[in-house]
Amino acid sequence: MNDQSQDDDLIALIDSALVLPLSQATLDDLHVYRTQIQKGVIQTDDKKYVTALCKRLLSKHQNKFAEDYVELADQATLIVETYTGSQAEAMRHFQAHAIKMARENYFPTSQSWAPGQWSGGAFAVAILLIFLFGLGILILAYMLIIKPDGTLTVTYERRAASFKEKTCPECAEKIKAAALVCHFCGHKFATK
Repeated sequence: MNDQSQDDDLIALIDSALVLPLSQATLDDLHVYRTQIQKGVIQTDDKKYVTALCKRLLSKHQNKFAEDYVELADQATLIVETYTGSQAEAMRHFQAHAIKMARENYFPTSQSWAPGQWSGGAFAVAILLIFLFGLGILILAYMLIIKPDGTLTVTYERRAASFKEKTCPECAEKIKAAALVCHFCGHKFATK
């Protein structure tokens, strides 16, 4: 690798470090080193020092950003789930899963149903088979009668529990403290 190529790589490394949240003194030093490299007046030892410094700064901040990302991922506020099958099957899966999600303070905010459909290519193959073997009529009839599985897409949002809870003595589910009837099992609570 020639000196100009190494200098260009070092300038790119410095530019990457310059976007980090650094002290003003460190930023000023990096600008000085960058100018010296561009003018060709920097010493080899200084190049090694700047390379090590930039790599250390980038590594330190990359680890910090990774930790922040993991922390945010652990507290994701939106989750998108999909359920496949017929509309009734997908709804049953959704309802069962929504109860589990509610225990973790995730509640559905939107849902959309997309019915299954055969691709245009599948119809083209069926029509081609009609002309070639006559079997295409059966395949085409099957495709018109039987629909492929659809997809129910549900977006869940995490909400902070802003109400007091109590546990139902019948089903052991958590419900609002003010509830008079458990919405899970129908148990009626005594009024005060």
